Amino acid sequence: MTKAGTLLLLLTAIVAALAGILAFAVSKFFAAARAATKAGREGGAETAFMAAAMEEALQKMRTQERAIRGRDDLRMRFARDLEDAVVVAPRERRAVGRAHPRAGPF
Repeated sequence: MTKAGTLLLLLTAIVAALAGILAFAVSKFFAAARAATKAGREGGAETAFMAAAMEEALQKMRTQERAIRGRDDLRMRFARDLEDAVVVAPRERRAVGRAHPRAGPF
């Protein structure tokens, strides 16, 4: 075999090896893409579970917010009644000469 024939055989082997490596990499890439789309479809149950958990957490927060708002309303009403009893009633008693109806025994 001549030097040119050996060189041609060597270059053909190198090109074949590179083509094999490229084919292997492409097949691995497509396998990974297929696995990713398959995992995405299987994750539907997990997504539904997460959505249900988030909805439950939001419902709990809304319930707590309503309870806090109700307590705040009671506090404001109590503070208003207390102010009427302590501040307004003595002034009215002095001005009118009688007790405020919600003032209590003073």
